[in-house]
Amino acid sequence: MTLTKVIIICVVVGLILTGIVELLKKRKSWLLSFLQNFTGFFFLFSGIVKAVDPLGTAYKMDQYFAEFNDQFARMGMETFASLFPWLATFSTGFSVGMIVLELVLGVALIIGFSRFWTALIFFLTVIMFTILTGFTYLTGYVPGQDYVKVEKQGITKEVLEDEGKQLIADGWTKTADIPMHFFKFSKWVPFDSTNQKVTDCGCFGDFLVLKPRVSFYKDLFLMIPAFIMLFGYKRSHQLLTPGARWGLVGISTVVFLLYCMSNYVWDIPKVDFRPFANGVDINAKKQAEQEAAENAPVTYRLVNKASGKEEVLPMNDYISKFKEYPKEEWEINQERGEPTVKETKISEFEVSDVEGNNVTEDILLHEGTSFMIISYKLYHDTKKETIMVQDTTMVMDTIDNEVIPRIVSVEPKQKTIEKYIWNTVQMDAYKDKIVPLAKAGQAAGIRTYAITAYTTKEKIESFLQDAGADFPMYTADDILLKTIVRSNPGILLIQNGKILHKWHYKKLPSFEEIKATYL
Repeated sequence: MTLTKVIIICVVVGLILTGIVELLKKRKSWLLSFLQNFTGFFFLFSGIVKAVDPLGTAYKMDQYFAEFNDQFARMGMETFASLFPWLATFSTGFSVGMIVLELVLGVALIIGFSRFWTALIFFLTVIMFTILTGFTYLTGYVPGQDYVKVEKQGITKEVLEDEGKQLIADGWTKTADIPMHFFKFSKWVPFDSTNQKVTDCGCFGDFLVLKPRVSFYKDLFLMIPAFIMLFGYKRSHQLLTPGARWGLVGISTVVFLLYCMSNYVWDIPKVDFRPFANGVDINAKKQAEQEAAENAPVTYRLVNKASGKEEVLPMNDYISKFKEYPKEEWEINQERGEPTVKETKISEFEVSDVEGNNVTEDILLHEGTSFMIISYKLYHDTKKETIMVQDTTMVMDTIDNEVIPRIVSVEPKQKTIEKYIWNTVQMDAYKDKIVPLAKAGQAAGIRTYAITAYTTKEKIESFLQDAGADFPMYTADDILLKTIVRSNPGILLIQNGKILHKWHYKKLPSFEEIKATYL
C-alpha cells in the first residue's frame, strides 16, 4: 500500500458518500460535501490503522518528547525542556486520546455534526500534524553536530566543527563549544536524511510508513480542505437529526475508546502490521534482509570540481575507469541503491546475555520449541537498606616453625545496599503465569528465556530471584522489544526460529491448551 493508493481510495469513497448525500437531498455545496466526506473517511482510515496498535503511536510520541527535550535544552531552556520527560509519562493516554479524536472527527465530518466546531477542531488538528511532520522533515537540514567558536588575531567566528578543526590546524584557537539546535536557521546545511532524529511521523502506524518529506507534504495538502471548510462551514451538509448526530458521536467515542484499550490493556493487537507477526520466520527473514542489503546495487556519483559536470556510474564501470577520475579533480560519492528485500526491525534482532556475550544465533538456530518472554522494562522502585555483614580477616599462625595463614571472624560491620521493590502487577504475572508455564514447558522439553532492555546483571538476578524463575534473562534494545510484542510481559512461542503465536500476559492460556493447539 502507498499513500497514492490511500488517497485514491478516499477520493472514491468520498464521491460515493457525496452521491448518497445528494440522494438524501442534504447537499448545499458539491465541493463542501465532497471535502467533508473525503477528509472524514481519510481521518477514519488513518485513525483505525493506529487504533489497532495504540502503543505504537505512544512510542512514537516518546521519540518526539525526547527530541523536544534535547532541542530546548540546547537552546538553554532547561526548565522548559524538563517538561517533556514528564509529558512522556502520559504518552499512552495522549496516544489513545489523539486516535479517538481523529476517529470521532472523521464521523463528525461525514454526518455534519456541529459544523463550526468540527471544522475548527479539524483545522487545528491539521495544523498540529503539519507542525510535527514539518519538524520531522526539516531536521534533515539541521547539522548533526555542534559548533565551535574559534579566534585568531582578535577576530572571533562561529563555524561547524569540521571546519573548526581545519581552522584550528591553520592557527586559530578554539574558545567555546556552541550547541546546535533546530532554530539556528542560518547554520542549516543541505538536506541529509541521516540528520533526522524522528525517521517517520507514524501517521498510519506500522500499516504505512511514510518518509518525513511525504508526511509533511500530505499535511500541507490537507490544509487546503481544512481552510475551505473552516470558512465555508455554513454550506456543509448535515445528515440525521440533531439528537441522532449527538448520539452517534457519543456512541462512536465510547466504541473507539474501548477498541483502543482492547489492543493494549486487555490483549495485544489482533491485526499486526509489524515485522514480528505470527508465522514469521525470524531467522530466515533476518538472513534475507542482510543478504539483500549486502547485494544492493552500488553507484558512484562523480562531480568535477572545476566545471561542476556530474556523472553517475555503476560500481563495475567506476572500478574499470577509476583512474580517469582523480580525487584532486573529482568529488566522489558512493551511493547504495534500495535492496530487493526491505529492511525491518528484524535486521536489528540482537540479543546478549548478562555477561555481554551475543546469544542471537543460539536463539534463532535452536532446533526445538521455546517460550520467549519479552519485558522491555522491569518496573521497580528502590530503597536503601542497611544490613550487618559478617567480616573476616587473615592472621598468620606459626606452627612447628611454619607460617600458616588462618581466616578468623571479626566484629560484624554495617553495609548499605540498594533494594529493588518490584512492580506488583509485573511480578505477579511472572509468579502466577510465566514461571508455572516455564516449569510445565521444561517437563515437556521446551526451554524458556526472558529478554529485557539493557540493564545491570545485579538487577536481572534480583528480579529472577524474587520471581522464583530458574530460566535465564537476556538483554536487547528496548525499541526492538517494544516492536516484537505490545505487552509487558509478552509471551512468544518460537519453534526453529519461527513465531508460532504471541500472547498478552492477561490472555496467556494454560500449557495444556498451548500444547493441544500449537504443538
